[in-house]
Amino acid sequence: MREHDEVRSLPQCRSGDHVALSARRGFCSDDGAETDLDLGHYERFTHAPLSRDNNLTTGRIYEQIILKERRGDYLGKTVQVIPHVTNEIKNAMRKVSANGADVTIIEIGGTVGDIESLPFLEAIRQMRQELGRENTVFVHLTLVPWNCRRPGAEDQTDAALRQGAAVDRHPGRRPALPL
Repeated sequence: MREHDEVRSLPQCRSGDHVALSARRGFCSDDGAETDLDLGHYERFTHAPLSRDNNLTTGRIYEQIILKERRGDYLGKTVQVIPHVTNEIKNAMRKVSANGADVTIIEIGGTVGDIESLPFLEAIRQMRQELGRENTVFVHLTLVPWNCRRPGAEDQTDAALRQGAAVDRHPGRRPALPL
């Protein structure tokens, strides 16, 4: 591994600091969690103090499932994506929603169509079933780059939109607001 490829953690992450997370910028929450920079933007925009609980990752979900399995919570049954992983995601979403907020915003980041996001997409579909359509809204936000100077640039934007639309066609996950 080359020196500039090393991933280093700060010795002390101070609240509100911007940190480097493997070649990307990051944010330190009040409880010392090194998170994606988006969490810092949300904290500043909403004026709500956010913590590591507000930064839900696949790794943390699977860590909780492994701990439960080792404790015997699943009674020796095979751990499956549905219901075990999706239930753990929903439990984490409920945990951050239980703070008395009127609205909870759940961002599912990543690349459209990546297999890693499928359990999260299924979990929000299930949450809509449980909470009702009148209490949930899906918004699909995508960057549509436009380069009017380069011939063929519109082909790139069309491909991104088609890919996003394919995900949006899934029953139970159609966005009310594609932006």
